[in-house]
Amino acid sequence: MDEKDFIAHVTRNKSDEWCKPQSLKNHLEGTAKLTQKFADSFDCGQWGYMLGRFHDVGKARVEWQNYLKEKSGYPNLEDTATLNLKTIPHAIYSAKLFQRYLDQYTRDIPSYITAGHHAGLHDFNAVNEGQGSLYHQMRTCLGDETLEKYFGVLLKPFIEKLEDEKIYLKDNGLALWIRMLFSCLVDADWLDTERYMAERIGGELLPNKFSKVDLLYSKYEAFISDMEAKALNTRINTKRREIRVRCEAAAGKPQGIFNLCVPTGGGKTISSFGFALKHCVKHKLDRVIYVSPFISITEQTADSFGKIIGRDQVVEHHSNVKDEDLSEKLKRAQENWDAPVITTSSVQFFESLFAARPGRCRKLHNIARSVVIIDEAQMIPIEYMSPILEVLASLVNNYHVSVVISTATQPAFKKLAEKSSRLDVFEKALDMMGTQEELSELFRQFERTEFHFPQRDDPMTFDALAEELMTYNQVLCIVNDRKSCKALHETMPLGTYHLSGLMCGQHRSEKIIEIKNALKKNQTVRVISTSLVEAGVDLDFPAVYRAYAGLDSIVQAGGRCNREGYLEKGDVYVFHQEKKPPKGLLRKAYDVTLALQKMDMLGRVDEKSFEPYYQELYKRAISLDAKGILDDLNPQLRSKQHLDIAFRKASQKFKMVEDNQQRTIFVRYRNSKELFDKLKILGPTRELLRNLQRYSVNVYEEDFNMLYESGALECFYEDIWTLREGEFYSDVLGVRVEDFSRDPDLFIL
Repeated sequence: MDEKDFIAHVTRNKSDEWCKPQSLKNHLEGTAKLTQKFADSFDCGQWGYMLGRFHDVGKARVEWQNYLKEKSGYPNLEDTATLNLKTIPHAIYSAKLFQRYLDQYTRDIPSYITAGHHAGLHDFNAVNEGQGSLYHQMRTCLGDETLEKYFGVLLKPFIEKLEDEKIYLKDNGLALWIRMLFSCLVDADWLDTERYMAERIGGELLPNKFSKVDLLYSKYEAFISDMEAKALNTRINTKRREIRVRCEAAAGKPQGIFNLCVPTGGGKTISSFGFALKHCVKHKLDRVIYVSPFISITEQTADSFGKIIGRDQVVEHHSNVKDEDLSEKLKRAQENWDAPVITTSSVQFFESLFAARPGRCRKLHNIARSVVIIDEAQMIPIEYMSPILEVLASLVNNYHVSVVISTATQPAFKKLAEKSSRLDVFEKALDMMGTQEELSELFRQFERTEFHFPQRDDPMTFDALAEELMTYNQVLCIVNDRKSCKALHETMPLGTYHLSGLMCGQHRSEKIIEIKNALKKNQTVRVISTSLVEAGVDLDFPAVYRAYAGLDSIVQAGGRCNREGYLEKGDVYVFHQEKKPPKGLLRKAYDVTLALQKMDMLGRVDEKSFEPYYQELYKRAISLDAKGILDDLNPQLRSKQHLDIAFRKASQKFKMVEDNQQRTIFVRYRNSKELFDKLKILGPTRELLRNLQRYSVNVYEEDFNMLYESGALECFYEDIWTLREGEFYSDVLGVRVEDFSRDPDLFIL
């Protein structure tokens, strides 16, 4: 047996002629080097090399070689009489190899990873997976004695080297560690395959156009210097400067968790970015990952960072193409976060950290050696609070990650940490704005609005609300859902702006720029919006109306009022809209705020209002791990003979937005036609899918089906759906979905 005699991949060139195949030996060695490089970022390079070197040993079988040739049409097929086109497995053979040669305590680790590098991480022994469980696959696969002996000789020297590297066997740290190694292998495997395909057909790999972080920090310093030279010498700008100075001072501290609690309008986006870049330079880290709860913030943050360091240095990632049953080409085009600055949604970030599918996990290893900024951290769903805090603690403790908890309404994470020894890193978190007294003084300096809560619970009709809004030349009104946003907008005069998640990111960005320019010119500007403007959008209105919601949302809305402090006081009016927030976290936040108001605890809204708010909110939660995800990921609870981890079960449970609820569609807007033309000719690439992000809209499954049945959608490439040209997209409202039975904006924007 010789690896050089076996084929890993075949392809045709542009003339439809067969290229020289990629040998199995070249693929295994190429993947091993990349996997080692990726795993070195968290001190596990030897594990990485071993996984890459042996992940595809199952291809070194005549049966699989014949399957490859028959399926692809490649010539020189042998033994055609014994072949059928039923899928021939190969990944499980590497798992059998590891089971034979590694000890009881480590053999399951590489088995999970290599057995799942195409299909995803399996549950070890789950009823719901049946024959798909790892245990069943290993028990029913007879193995290959010749293959195992040949590769066993090559494997043994690697086993000895593993003793020098860490294994995270405690509690749920092991599940994350396996997932991180899995990420290294998946990315390396796809990149090595992509490289072979590109070389053979004369195509191009995605070029490395990214700068080092130290150069980006220099650009940041130049930007800040220029910004301060042009800024007006106002009280608010002076305080923003002080906040930036404090953040940059904290950047020199050791890695860990950092609390950044800054009043709305305090410039925490730019200040946290400066901290992150300087902290990266200080500790030789690789990237900044900015995580926000709303897609609108993701888009606005990408624009803001792009102005500072160049838009080509920022990758914006939020929409998803499902990776089940996709072609290898589309799988390899999925995002891997190899840029120095990433802006992403909290759904994308946290669901990926608990994912089992290769496409979702591919990017995870690039979280290591990074600064992760959790913006609007108060929006972390309560029912997933414990799993999320534990995974963040593990990233800090084991993967050279620093985490910034950034918010204007600091949640009570330190109090939660007191109840778990695994969260002690949160108790040690550094408060970047200083002591409680210093923080109170900072909030006092930023007081520039007055909140007016309704004295009765009666809902305000949209007709009455519109009549009141029209008494203002400049006013912003925020409602709780897309349907209400559209309905209220219809009652307003022509020229009123509409902002919601039914507009693609490029459309929203253009409208926000238009609104800002009109405000500067003191023109009449009335805006009806969903909550997408509550954070990351620096609009400044003399008056803001906000539908009753959680106290954190109301305060965030207030950040769009008298933002620059030009008025002595701006006014924020809270009203009851006819449709309450949906049941769950948002309804509980609504109820807690209402209860605090009735106890006369909201006469003055400041930073001290949030401790009783969050304590009561957490108290009303059924559980901080409502679905039992931590138990699914703890192997010590099930088996003493094997590392029994329920990867898929946990992944299916951890859904901040259910897969069957939401679909991504792409719209033809402005310059997107050129991108669609490229997609049609070239097929998907990471670069192309990155550029298409700005033209995506997330809709619920029922609305997707309605659009499909009305002929509004076409399948452009596998699971990439686009809205047809015509009346289906409005320059005012975005996607024309007429009937909403749910409120998608309340889950993700």
